[in-house]
Amino acid sequence: MLKKSWVLFFPLLSAIFLTACSGGGQGTPVAEFTGANKQPKTITLPEFEKAYSKTVGGVENAKKDDQEKFKTFLDVYTNFKLKLEEGKERGFEKDAAMNQELDDYLKQVGQTYIIEKELIEPAVKQMWERRKKELRVSHIMTRPDSLDSEAPKLKLDSLLQRIKAGESFEKLAAEYSQDDFSAKSGGDIYYITSGMIVPEFEDAAYLTPVGQVYPEVVTSRFGYHLIKVTEIKDRIPQVRASHILIGYLNPEGNPDTAFAVAKMDTVLMKIKNGESFSVLAQQYSEDPGSKQSGGDLGFFERRMMVPEFDEAAFKLKPGEISPVVKTAYGLHVIMVTDYKPYPTFDEDKENLKKMYRQIRYNNEYAELLKTTRERYNYLENEQLFAQLEAIGDTVDITKDYFVVDWRNEYKDSTAFSIGNVSFTLDSLIDNMNKRYEFLNRDITFALLSEGAVKYANDRVLEIDAKYLPERNEDFARLMEDYRNGIYVFKLQELEVWNKIKSDSIYLVEYYNEHKDNYLWPDRVEFGEIFVKNDSVANFIFKEAMGGTDFESLAGKYTERSNMRGKLGKHTLQDVNTNQLYKEANKHEVGFVTMPFAIDGGFSIIKVYAKDKVRIKTYEEAKPEVLSGYNEREQKKLEHDFTQSLRAKYKPVFFYENLKEAFKN
Repeated sequence: MLKKSWVLFFPLLSAIFLTACSGGGQGTPVAEFTGANKQPKTITLPEFEKAYSKTVGGVENAKKDDQEKFKTFLDVYTNFKLKLEEGKERGFEKDAAMNQELDDYLKQVGQTYIIEKELIEPAVKQMWERRKKELRVSHIMTRPDSLDSEAPKLKLDSLLQRIKAGESFEKLAAEYSQDDFSAKSGGDIYYITSGMIVPEFEDAAYLTPVGQVYPEVVTSRFGYHLIKVTEIKDRIPQVRASHILIGYLNPEGNPDTAFAVAKMDTVLMKIKNGESFSVLAQQYSEDPGSKQSGGDLGFFERRMMVPEFDEAAFKLKPGEISPVVKTAYGLHVIMVTDYKPYPTFDEDKENLKKMYRQIRYNNEYAELLKTTRERYNYLENEQLFAQLEAIGDTVDITKDYFVVDWRNEYKDSTAFSIGNVSFTLDSLIDNMNKRYEFLNRDITFALLSEGAVKYANDRVLEIDAKYLPERNEDFARLMEDYRNGIYVFKLQELEVWNKIKSDSIYLVEYYNEHKDNYLWPDRVEFGEIFVKNDSVANFIFKEAMGGTDFESLAGKYTERSNMRGKLGKHTLQDVNTNQLYKEANKHEVGFVTMPFAIDGGFSIIKVYAKDKVRIKTYEEAKPEVLSGYNEREQKKLEHDFTQSLRAKYKPVFFYENLKEAFKN
């Protein structure tokens, strides 16, 4: 019960206090009280400011509020602090159920926190910072050789020494690079930014100054690379451009560069004379995709256009027009019309997270697990694994292990350990049997080692989470907040919710005291047949007036969504619910209206019942009675409990010191 209810209660509590209840520290006092240990406790002005600003959405909002609001909040906040003291005095810190809930929360939230805050968030922030720049990069690449995987890397090592000795990177790229696309241009692979290329290449490039070569051979899944950075510049995320394209074919359909140049000269002259770029694009451009929109290509990023076009467009400022640009498609003249500014981190965060998960996450998550295993001294029982390989090399891990004779001898042996936590061989085999990659495989040293690592990976972050509060102040505060929330919830349960007497005798008494508040408005119940054609509506009306059952007609003909199965019946509700209810209320029970226009069609209504305004019976009002009664009793019990705490802990308030709140 505690856990389920607390999950509902926690968001309400945390929104008010839980980020600001970690003790007073130094500062002007705004309240004092006697703690559970009979020692004086102080709520300081800085603590008050932190709690209040969090509640109202920040310091700037807090500065707009007046002393009366500060005073009211201090009263409520002090009550909260008194409840924490009461929880300590009642021994909540030793309560097994609450400590178990804290442990469960630590395991659940701690692992997520480690991944989000210690892995993803720093990496995404680095990506955002890196993407402010774009790098023009060249490389010399060799591919792995299945016969001699080291030879291609050694080849690049020798080339690196030649480059250091003064030979041209570009010439060596043209001669030796196995990247056929870039070799012919001296290794140039154009502009890149973070998230655009494999991580190993990117990391090396961002560590390399302009004009220099990264000092080591870089290995990626594509092969081996020598990397040179030729330019670094501020990145423009996207430009919007229009263009006019003149193809190389003359009207007869033959290649004719001279004709294309002459036609482009005409366009350039008209632009120079002030004619509209958009109108000229519609008149002259041979790009069918953009011609009708005045040459507009919309926004695009680097590398979305052919390099010649791309390079020209990204050099222009909004409103500028390029010289003639030659591409394989023809001659272009380009006008940039807009830039997209570099986004803030918050604006781009979700996009960067997706990019990070696609490109880097798997490898970096694996590295996080490896580092964490090492931190907690992950150890495999290699002697055990070797023994099992010797005696079980034909034992199928799925079918045979749990029935072999020697299992009882080894099942409780430690297979591996992380920190001070040991895992038995039985638990390891059981875990491996839940993984498809281990099914129907014979026991070997390598197989057990692989299984142990994967099992350890499942548990190592859970173990690490136990120590997270010690190394991370933010998470320590989060755990303190959660613990305080559990304590306050438990007190509310004991002193308020569990003490509410909800016997029917009390509810009936409350109903009789307040029954004038429980009123039914004027209500009406009716059937409706809705059709979109007036002639069909008139036909149905005649059928109804001729004695055909109205509900049968509604079930057969009504076209209103989801009403045919209900035989057109609209239940007893307030006469002001909608226009149909208002129309039905105009007529007596049993009356059938003529077809009238509504909702793009025609309706016929038959009134089934009417109920005038009246006081609800106890049974009809019971949900409202229960809610009202519980609210009243809860307020009374809460008030009595708070007064008892104030009498016990004797708080003293220094309201005058609130005048200094949010002045700095």
